[in-house]
Amino acid sequence: DLEARERLADWMAHHLSCFDLAWPWRSWLHVAEQPSEHPQRAFCASVVRRLLRLVYHERVKESLPEELHCLLPGAPSLNLDYIHDAQNASSGALNDLRNFMKLKTPAEEVMTWFETSGKLEALGNEEAARALTVAAISHGQKCITHHNVLLKRYEPALKKLTEDGDATHVLVGAAAGIWSGTHPRMAVVAVSRLLELGLCTPHSIARWVESTIENENASAATAWGSADAFDIACLAVESSAADRENTAWLLSSLEKKMKHAEADAASAANQASKAAEMGVSGEARMQRAQAKEANAVSTIEETQKAIDEVKESIASAEAAVADAAGGFCLALVKALAPRVVDAAAAAREPIAEAGKEAAAESKEKRALALCVAMLRRFRAQIGDVYEKEILSALNGFADDARVVLGEALSGHIQGA
Repeated sequence: DLEARERLADWMAHHLSCFDLAWPWRSWLHVAEQPSEHPQRAFCASVVRRLLRLVYHERVKESLPEELHCLLPGAPSLNLDYIHDAQNASSGALNDLRNFMKLKTPAEEVMTWFETSGKLEALGNEEAARALTVAAISHGQKCITHHNVLLKRYEPALKKLTEDGDATHVLVGAAAGIWSGTHPRMAVVAVSRLLELGLCTPHSIARWVESTIENENASAATAWGSADAFDIACLAVESSAADRENTAWLLSSLEKKMKHAEADAASAANQASKAAEMGVSGEARMQRAQAKEANAVSTIEETQKAIDEVKESIASAEAAVADAAGGFCLALVKALAPRVVDAAAAAREPIAEAGKEAAAESKEKRALALCVAMLRRFRAQIGDVYEKEILSALNGFADDARVVLGEALSGHIQGA
């Protein structure tokens, strides 16, 4: 089970980072002789990759025996192949944009340059948005703060270039592509920042993943089946779920405030009633109690209004989660199912007995396993409408793919 293996690798990386990276790695030297797609080697490589998200590259390298250095990716850096492709596609605009970054040119001036220089007409909005994203991220590569500041600085220009909504997936592709396969965590960080700034949506990410599946020439580092793509996909849905949880927490806080205000109003009314029974001697006390009651009633009215608004927001947040999870899984299933027929057939074969050599993990097998992991993780949030659409889409695919993905969606094993 690839999902279980990845979760174990994630836990092990955290464990090692907390205990000075102490581990009997010499007991695992044999994985260096295994092919890269072997499950044992893939697990060890996953542990190392996740460890690099928590510990400096040099520190991890020092802790590993030299024989296992083959598990280490290169030192964290930009994906130069992706930048080279962007450079060629931008017709020289990328170099100009880099100079603007050095001069801290405002977003408005950059947008004016695009329009007056003829670059926007020559490149089109999508390629211009891609070039600007690559320029901002590559210039801010030194640290996460620089990276975030530059994306924020050019947020207005990026929004202008993608205002029709159809080009936002290009920003996701650029943010992921410039880091993917060359840095253990920055691809996910970059896309997360785009979500925070409202420069992309879960649907943008779904469209990006779908395009990498359909594009046979897509970089292996950004294609579905890579760890970066899976983590970014989870981020897309979980960001919507986090918004829903934050809204639910706000509602809970307002309801507590309402209870306190109601208790204060009842207490003040009781005090006013007792003061009224005292006659003239209790008049001042009664006035204070009435003022306190009036304040409490005002708080109740304001809080009730806020509660009504938040309840509407919760309904919208619930719909957004279902839309994010369902839309993403539907796009993934439609794009992937026709391409993993052989892997689906292999997945239905009996599991190898303990002690026997495990089958090699092909690219298609990993892609299918990560799709299954997505369906398992988010099936409770997909909603009835999207579930029906996904099942309807599966009916058009080969039996093995339909059964494997259908079981992941329903949580029930056919014939069990």
